[in-house]
Amino acid sequence: MMLTISLMAITDRRNADVPKFLVPVLAGLTVFVIGAAYGYNCGYAINPARDLSPRIFTALAGWGTDVFSFRNYNWFWVPIVGPHIGAVLGALIYLLLIECHWESDEAGPTEAPHVKVNEISGEDNPALGESQTNL
Repeated sequence: MMLTISLMAITDRRNADVPKFLVPVLAGLTVFVIGAAYGYNCGYAINPARDLSPRIFTALAGWGTDVFSFRNYNWFWVPIVGPHIGAVLGALIYLLLIECHWESDEAGPTEAPHVKVNEISGEDNPALGESQTNL
């Protein structure tokens, strides 16, 4: 969930407009920080490949079904199903709490009023305002 929220924030063009060459670096740093913060307690299982593949390898290498039987078979499925649920929840949280609050892009970007720099009289120049036009 945290990874999805972070990646959506990094790649959202209406957010901080991160340069394209920094997106992979920031995504990698996000994965590193999540792993450094939670890896010791949870085994860094932020996707099924990081947990299920080593369990299958270990089972084939001779440990058998013991690698799946921790806590009476109540744990091995969490790193398989959990990241999928977390990714969907992270996307929903980002959409509801951040993206829904952006202004619509349908009107296009807001532009400054057209200013005629070479105009001597201020009648056609909205930048001068009324105080300057009556001189």
